[in-house]
Amino acid sequence: MAQIPPNIGELGDVKFSLLPPKIFKKRHGEGWELLQGQNIQGMLLAQLIGLNRLPDGRGMFIRAMNESRTGELADGDGNRQIGSVQKGSIGKHKHPIHDAGHSHSIHKDGLVLGQGGADIRTPKGLNAGGGYYGNTGYSSFGIHTAHANISILENDGIETRPNNIALYLYVKIR
Repeated sequence: MAQIPPNIGELGDVKFSLLPPKIFKKRHGEGWELLQGQNIQGMLLAQLIGLNRLPDGRGMFIRAMNESRTGELADGDGNRQIGSVQKGSIGKHKHPIHDAGHSHSIHKDGLVLGQGGADIRTPKGLNAGGGYYGNTGYSSFGIHTAHANISILENDGIETRPNNIALYLYVKIR
């Protein structure tokens, strides 16, 4: 195995790794810590970034700083403070519903008096009682809406996330 020079990396550098902490520190030298919300008050890194506590990166997705970017790809919260946490959000969107098709027929005395999808047409003066779908209660000509009980099922996941890979996240703190 090739030797890696000890203490590689500069103060504030962040690295993803497949290596667990004990092996990572052995290979990369001291000064690297998991990014897990540690107190760094009094350290040079705290002075340089203006934070007394590291962000807690466990289980989080990393997002690059916005740096005044505008448009649809910009951070929705604009220019945030380094290390700030942005809560999950689902943007405005629609759920189209497609009704594969159904029809309602109104029958009286063996004759189809009207049919359609969500609209039922009945001839004036006839009550479509006793028909295939029962008594509609309508006796005038026109369009009468039949309400279908259609709902959108919710997803049973506990979070919204892209495909991802779990890695360790380290930061050089000294």
